[in-house]
Amino acid sequence: MESLIEFGRKKGRFIVFCLFLGLVIGMVESIFVSGVRLLTDLHLKMGSLFLWGLPVGALLTRWLIKNIGHDKQNIEQIFQAEESAVHIPLRNAPLAISEAWISHLLGACTGRAGASLQLGSAIGSFLQKRIPVFSMGCSLTCGIAAALSCLFGCPIAAAFFAVEIFSRRWKELPYALLASLMSYSVHLIFQIPSLRLSVLELPSFSWGVLFKIFLCAVLFGLVGNLFARSLQWARSQIQKSEHAIVLIIVLSLILMLLLMFIRNFRYIGTGEILLQAVFEGEQVFLSDWIWKAVLTILTSACGFVGGEMTPMFSVGASLGVVCGPLVGLDPLVCAAIGMLCVFGAGTHSIWGTAFFGIEIFGLWFVPLSLTAGLASCLTKGKWSVYRLNSK
Repeated sequence: MESLIEFGRKKGRFIVFCLFLGLVIGMVESIFVSGVRLLTDLHLKMGSLFLWGLPVGALLTRWLIKNIGHDKQNIEQIFQAEESAVHIPLRNAPLAISEAWISHLLGACTGRAGASLQLGSAIGSFLQKRIPVFSMGCSLTCGIAAALSCLFGCPIAAAFFAVEIFSRRWKELPYALLASLMSYSVHLIFQIPSLRLSVLELPSFSWGVLFKIFLCAVLFGLVGNLFARSLQWARSQIQKSEHAIVLIIVLSLILMLLLMFIRNFRYIGTGEILLQAVFEGEQVFLSDWIWKAVLTILTSACGFVGGEMTPMFSVGASLGVVCGPLVGLDPLVCAAIGMLCVFGAGTHSIWGTAFFGIEIFGLWFVPLSLTAGLASCLTKGKWSVYRLNSK
């Protein structure tokens, strides 16, 4: 009887810790997301004025990481902490927030998920150090799930993605789900916009249609693979260069001039403007996905902090919507598949991709979500957007 009571107390501590972690991260994440939206709106109102600050912003971000983050404030540090139980400094959370805010104010082509991952992992590590209920790895996984849940409004997908990408220990999934659902409740209270998109109807399935869907899914997965390889190559060139500061200045000037030349706000920030254009029936060009991919890679090479998840969604959707009519598929269905496959292959996420598709588009999208997950598994390469050599 005593062992049963002790078991209940232990599980109760686990549950309370997960709920508290999800609550704290949800509140901080809500402030972060609201700040990003306000700064993006300010940039849009001011036109191209803030673009002139991109070179200064790139240098400031590098200085912050080098002098306050000690050059270890990056996603790779989360993997190292998972594997060696090293604590992640709490200062990574405000650093990631401030650096991402700088990026979005200046119009850099980056997302928010990378900063959210750092925020969630830093708070998870901090609480685990003071309330050692869980192992370091489980606390980080729950923290990451909670951060992504509040960011996208997709609690189940966030939990699966966190476990699949960062810990690969599926016994931690129930705890990640608890933290994720608590964070999602904060998301609802603060009325953070969820990532919800509309596809009118599934195609009438036949062997020919299934072949076209799978062929497109593989193509989109290869694009995601290429995006991840290009992103990591660009980052590595800066990291190993003896003239990194000069390269950052040059690349940020190129980014500034390109954005001024293109004069298209759909490429700045996360790419949500481009996603809305795709799923609201606005005109989308074949060059849109290329520009978004190139500008996102260039932004990352400059050192701006933000993320790659939503940019990959927008790259895949804008590619899919123009490829659909070419193969006789509904453009929006093809856009949804492209969005998921580029993301899945670029992050090496299979179940996370499938559940993101279900939560973003609805339960009826299950067949295509599973197809996207399978295509992501088949087309993922050695590199992902999160680490150089993914297993």
